[in-house]
Amino acid sequence: MQDSDPGLTLLERLAKAGIQIIAAAKLPEETQPDPSQPEDKTCFFTVRGRKVYLELPKSAVLCTSVPYYRGNRGFFHIKEGDGECILLKSCYDDFIRIVKKGITLSNESLNGISRTLSQIEGLLEGLFEVVFFNSDGQTFIFEVNKAEPQYQDGLFRDPLIPRPLTATEYCDSMSDLIPDKSLFSRSMLQIIFPEQVSFFMVSLFKKYSEILNPFFLFFDAKVDSPSVKCIDFRPYVNITALLRGFSEIKSDRKLFCSFYMPWQKIFSGDKPKKAELFISKRISVCDIESFMDEVEKEYLKKDSYNLYEADYFDPVIKMSMMAMILNFIFQEQFAYFADYVKAAREDALRWIYKTRGNSFFIKGEKLTLPVYFDLATAPEEVQFFPYAAASDKDVIFPHLSAFSRWRRKKKAFKLLDSLHKILDLRDRLLKNAADYHSKTRKYILDSANYMVNRGKFQNDRQVFLFDVADLRRITNDTFYTSLAPMLEYKESLLRRSAAQIMPYEIYEVDIPYAGMIAEDQYFKSGAEKSYKCESYNTADITGEAFAFDAYVTDGAVSGEKIYCSRAIPLASVAKLNKPQAVITDIAPAFSYITEYCLINDIPLYFGIRYCDLLLAGKKVKLGKNKAESL
Repeated sequence: MQDSDPGLTLLERLAKAGIQIIAAAKLPEETQPDPSQPEDKTCFFTVRGRKVYLELPKSAVLCTSVPYYRGNRGFFHIKEGDGECILLKSCYDDFIRIVKKGITLSNESLNGISRTLSQIEGLLEGLFEVVFFNSDGQTFIFEVNKAEPQYQDGLFRDPLIPRPLTATEYCDSMSDLIPDKSLFSRSMLQIIFPEQVSFFMVSLFKKYSEILNPFFLFFDAKVDSPSVKCIDFRPYVNITALLRGFSEIKSDRKLFCSFYMPWQKIFSGDKPKKAELFISKRISVCDIESFMDEVEKEYLKKDSYNLYEADYFDPVIKMSMMAMILNFIFQEQFAYFADYVKAAREDALRWIYKTRGNSFFIKGEKLTLPVYFDLATAPEEVQFFPYAAASDKDVIFPHLSAFSRWRRKKKAFKLLDSLHKILDLRDRLLKNAADYHSKTRKYILDSANYMVNRGKFQNDRQVFLFDVADLRRITNDTFYTSLAPMLEYKESLLRRSAAQIMPYEIYEVDIPYAGMIAEDQYFKSGAEKSYKCESYNTADITGEAFAFDAYVTDGAVSGEKIYCSRAIPLASVAKLNKPQAVITDIAPAFSYITEYCLINDIPLYFGIRYCDLLLAGKKVKLGKNKAESL
């Protein structure tokens, strides 16, 4: 909190708060100590090229600190001579990371330094560089200056920040109730949710952790729990449960893996299956439409009065379940269609999208969408411009003989219409989800402003640092824990966690080592020059790869470039301006980035994990199912 007396200097404000300050002493020449004599209580120290005379022993250690490391504000960056270390903010156990050898301070001294720096950060507005001395475990502040604005206030992955979480924090996502060999994967949810979700969304994932069960129970199939969980603020799907469910209902599990885990060779030994409509025979498009009508009526009835009640977010699980069902039905109908018209799956997918007149990228439309479906993400207006006209359905038959075309045409068109209907329902579901997101987010921010006015929060965005149950208690004045230290820790944890790169697949037993596993994968991939991947609209292209920020807000990005991104959701697809090529970690057949690239004949490369971290800023050469770093 800022001191009420504006006449005080920064050091005076710190001293008033009880923080130890040390000032340079000005002594006559004749009273200065003789360097040849034993150590005196007062000594000369060189601070930034100038000599100062301080009442400290010669053994005192001079250090500087800035409140961020590599642009991330979750750390204090300490320099002592040639040595460097970072301190994890709001942590006092397993919180020291040596960056460069040369640090002589003890763990106990660094603990006290971290507490003092945290106190300074809480007292002063803005970010400050601190020059201090440490002597016998005590911290003495010598200078406080405004830190240079070199930091980024956003959340971003950085594999060069060593272990940004404590050992306890890495273990927090584990559960004794989940089998050790349960495999979890991020890829299915990567385009829907941001790299890191908020505390608020984590609580919803916990509440609706059995999201797959209703779908598989419809087929009398049993799946393991949970269906989804968050690991270090990243949403994961229980792939072990999902694939077991596919096996029980006789659906093609290998097909799912080819879409969502293209880098994995899981089930590569399975014999090729003839595409069958296992799910579509039990769940019709009409069933989904009826279910969607019911959910629309349900969420339209929701208002701010029951925002934090137990059933307010029930439409979330129902919409999510519908999205999964549509996804699964599209997968098998698409594979069946490709087999029926005797076409490669890339060609079949291209025909599906190019012949669909209702596509956002063909008819054009203006929507209000969040970039990601985390309630902490603000919605924005997105304009889709029609880049191409829909193709005639006869485009799907150029490779077939006239007789085969005549024999298959009627059923092929019927399959194509069914696939288009599924995509229409996907778009309708997206609009409903966006509307529900905007409405709910407004209610949450209204309640947050009420809490700000009552002095509980400093700003309305702090509401997303709490789960639904805590917000209910805070609103009803039955939350008896001090909010200030909790807010400080949660903000620090989110920033630090954002720096951690996470593996796409991980077993439950390996969760405490998730950071090390991902870093090993990243650095091993970084040592390679050629990356195998999947590609659509393959072209021989050479050029510099640019990172594409999903949150870009300054209109469409300039075209004729190679863009790489971990995921490109619909709201961000609208900002692409005919790029030369797109490289992304994941691009399922059902995704909007796949639809956009196939309609506009843009080369799309996917299946390279951490592609933006590995390739951005480098010259790359793209070819058939591979990308090379030159």
